Formats: sequence, C-alpha cells, structure tokens
Amino acid sequence: MTEPKITETLPAISFNAEELEAWVRAIVANYEGLVVTEDMVPAIKSEMAGLNKVRDRLEAARKEAVRRVSAPIREFEDRIKAVTAIIVEARAGLDAQVKAFEELQRADKRREVQFLITATLDEHGLPGLDIPIQDAWLNKTKPLKTIKAEVEAIILRHIQQERERAALEQARQDRAVAIEQKVEALAEIYGFSLPASSFLRLQDLQVPLAEALTQIEQAYSARAQAMRIAPAAPAATPPRSAQVLQPVAPAA
Repeated sequence: MTEPKITETLPAISFNAEELEAWVRAIVANYEGLVVTEDMVPAIKSEMAGLNKVRDRLEAARKEAVRRVSAPIREFEDRIKAVTAIIVEARAGLDAQVKAFEELQRADKRREVQFLITATLDEHGLPGLDIPIQDAWLNKTKPLKTIKAEVEAIILRHIQQERERAALEQARQDRAVAIEQKVEALAEIYGFSLPASSFLRLQDLQVPLAEALTQIEQAYSARAQAMRIAPAAPAATPPRSAQVLQPVAPAA
C-alpha cells in the first residue's frame, strides 16, 4: 500500500495593513507633542480610555482571526495524533515480546558469567572473593573471553592490594617491635623507663625508623640529664628489671 501524502494550504487573513496603520496614526496624531496641564487631566483620562477601547477592539479582532485560521490546524494535529497512537500501540506489543526474549538471553548470559567468575576465582584460590556481575557483561555482543580478562584483572588488583596491606601491617609490627626493644635496652642502661605513650607518634611509618630510634635515645638522654643519672655500662649478667621513672638511689 502506498504511503499517503500530506499536503497543506497555508491559511490566509485578508486585511489592509497600510490602511489600518494610517487610521491608528491619525488617531494618535492628536496627542503628539501635547503637554498635559493640571486642568487637562480629567479630559486626558477620558482620551486615554478611548485609546484603550481602540486597542481592545484590535486585540479582539486579532485573537478571533487567529482562532479561526488555527481551527483546521488543531483538527489536523488531533487526527495525526490519533493515527500515530495506532503505530505506538502496535510497536509496544512488539517491544514487549522482544524484551521478553532479551531478558531470557540476559538470564542465560548471567549464568554463564557467574560460572566463569566462580571458575576463575577457584583458579586463583580465592573462592570467597565477591565479584559483582557488571551490566556490560550481560550484553549479547560481549564475548566470554573479554569478560574473563576483565575478571582476571579484578582478581589481580585484589591480590596486589592484599599484598600491600599485608606488607604495611608487617611494617607496622616490625616497627613496634624495634621501638619496644629500643625502649627496653635504654631502660636497662639508664635504670628507668619512660611511658610508652611518649613514643606513640613514632609509630608513624612516615617517620624513618632510624630517626625514631634516635629520638628515643635523645628522650632518655634528656631525662637522665635532668635526673643527673649517668648511663650504666653494659652488664655481662642477665639484665635486671628496670624501674619505672625512678632513678637508682645513691648509696648512703
């Protein structure tokens, strides 16, 4: 069936624009250059009311003409919209069926992708790692080979992050042990212990360990000088328990 063509005839409004404009200019010519005085105000108000009436008649004529020439256009729009609705309804029925098939395909693809993720995690010994299925992986055009590569990349990033976290935690533990051993050694040498809270800021990995140990030595040295205590020579016998913040009492 041949598609019908739509032809239009442009609406026309007949009026003498030049004559209308000349008529209006003749009316307002009486007021050009007019200087209103106080005694003229009542009469001028009456003239202004007359001008309003002329304006209102012209506006009413314009609106009525537009209404008349627009009526066929509005009718045309309503008819075309009604016909278009038939097409929209037919397409909606097809769209619903197509989407139903696409959802089945996505469900099948989801099962394939989930199996691929599980198998890949098992290959890396990470069965407990949660990798959510991305919407892009469910597209019909997305090959499983590409999806597997992306899953591999996620797993490798996870492994790298875990290694970095483990290395960071080990560094913190090693640092804590080094600081603790340094404090114990200096406590044995000086005969007193400084509170562990004095060195909490030195647990920061941003501070080099050598600098942290030097600051601990300086803290003990400064406290010993304030207490007038000389460091003891290293003893050959097993170390005795250190006193907490108490200098060794001099002999009587």
